[in-house]
Amino acid sequence: MQTEYKTSMHPGLPGMLADSGNHDIVGQWAAGENIGFGYGVARDTEDKILKVLDTDTDVFQGIALRVHNEYGLYKQYDPINVLRKGRIWVPVLVTIAVDEDAYIDVANGTLTNVSTDNVATGGKFQLAHTYNIANAYNLSILSINLP
Repeated sequence: MQTEYKTSMHPGLPGMLADSGNHDIVGQWAAGENIGFGYGVARDTEDKILKVLDTDTDVFQGIALRVHNEYGLYKQYDPINVLRKGRIWVPVLVTIAVDEDAYIDVANGTLTNVSTDNVATGGKFQLAHTYNIANAYNLSILSINLP
């Protein structure tokens, strides 16, 4: 039986839409690796197949949108929803500021404000205060507007 209750809920989870504003979501397929919710994705060898963005030569295609499944991530060959335009909760490991440019850290797939050896998203952070989730990572809101 639960005996302890928090006074507030987490504002979001990785890969959740941050609001109900205008957004563009496209359907693709996950390549041969797991893709976490809220992580940046790039094209694999085929047009509609996506992989975790992991090299600074990858072309950013969007952020993996959260769905309800038993794994908590996308597995190989799963259909994957990718946000290309809108605001989304993303994992961050660095201190950020509002309106800073956002990049994908190719070492771990999280979002960062460091451009060196990382991939530009064309987006900006919309929330300076980050929310800590289980002491594993922080969350912030990313606003992106890909063509």
